[in-house]
Amino acid sequence: MVFSNPSLALANHLEPIYVTTHLDGVIFKRILIDGGAAVNVLPLRQMRRLCRSENDLFPTDLTISSFFGAITRTYGILALEVDLGSKQIMLAFFMVDNNSTYRALLGRDWIHQSLYVSSALHQQVVVYYKARTKEPGFWEIMEAESRPFLPTANVAEVNFYNPNVGI
Repeated sequence: MVFSNPSLALANHLEPIYVTTHLDGVIFKRILIDGGAAVNVLPLRQMRRLCRSENDLFPTDLTISSFFGAITRTYGILALEVDLGSKQIMLAFFMVDNNSTYRALLGRDWIHQSLYVSSALHQQVVVYYKARTKEPGFWEIMEAESRPFLPTANVAEVNFYNPNVGI
């Protein structure tokens, strides 16, 4: 697998990778791919979109730390089928009560189980498919969401990364 040679314009951003995917058949935009997260996370408020309740959760006593280092209690684990590109995989999501901008977070658990390689630099996600036969596998390249937020939501981020941009 080879990514293209990054241009200066391509290298001049610090954007995270957001993708659109299906969780148990329901389309979700703004799914954050975070190679620094050990587990997959789903905010409790997203359970309504999946027609699920806390009764569907497997109990757990696990706590996780947030982006800011705060300890967050998990309410349980929810098993969901994740469809990204042509690949489907069953994953465990830890349910947390937070007000994050992402609809779900896919961490290293997802990356390793599904054989995905993500590149924040290229804003791409590449997946390897291996058939159960002796034939060689193949790669599929998916582009990240180019505008996961409304333009007004990006103003503060652009201003933060580029001091020449005014509000």
